[in-house]
Amino acid sequence: MQIKNLIFYNDKSQKRILTFELGQVNIITGESKTGKTALIDIINYCLGSNDCRISEGIIRDTVEWFGILLQLPTEQVFIARQNPNRLNQNTTQYIYLSNSDVVEIPEFSKLQNNSDIVTLKDFFY
Repeated sequence: MQIKNLIFYNDKSQKRILTFELGQVNIITGESKTGKTALIDIINYCLGSNDCRISEGIIRDTVEWFGILLQLPTEQVFIARQNPNRLNQNTTQYIYLSNSDVVEIPEFSKLQNNSDIVTLKDFFY
């Protein structure tokens, strides 16, 4: 399994896509306090963590949904999870899940909870 993209959706229906090179070592650099560590927490949250450990701040204040596109040996899997801050919650158990040979990154308007983290964990294990 490799990360192909991280996707961040804001409440204005805009998305920002962070692309990774498959089969390569991807190095993320930048100044302190620019969100590098948050990427690990975002990946963990999208992959079914029971709690959202993404630090409070600009990311939690502006992102509506966090998404990840994974490349598996025979298919791609897209997982998106709503920012619990937007729901006045600490976490959420529901996700948007899509898998196919090739998955198109959905537009904001298409994101709706269609699964949960229990199903996601069953899918991978």
